[in-house]
Amino acid sequence: ILPLIENMETYSVRDEVFATTLVEDPKKSKGEGTLRVQTREGLTVGMAIAVRYRLDASKLAYIHSNLPQPIEDEMIAPAVSSIFRDLAPTYIVREMFSTKRDEVRQAAAGL
Repeated sequence: ILPLIENMETYSVRDEVFATTLVEDPKKSKGEGTLRVQTREGLTVGMAIAVRYRLDASKLAYIHSNLPQPIEDEMIAPAVSSIFRDLAPTYIVREMFSTKRDEVRQAAAGL
């Protein structure tokens, strides 16, 4: 690598976990780390979500040249939030957390 002409970026191709928390951390900025969605009744609920993902090593050149960086903050977090914000209004609170919990999980995995 030639200094000031070329640069090198490193990407992890191992499994990574993106997770949200139920309680806001005072050390983080407002809203960071929490996922709040609105249910069919119009109630806002907090969700703790953990998503495992891995970057495809064969597509790293495309990822580096076309996607915003850092991937977790700019791509993964908005995608996970969007999926659950689109999914939550189809359920009431009781269904999301008890009777249809597995259905919610499977629907989110399918998106």
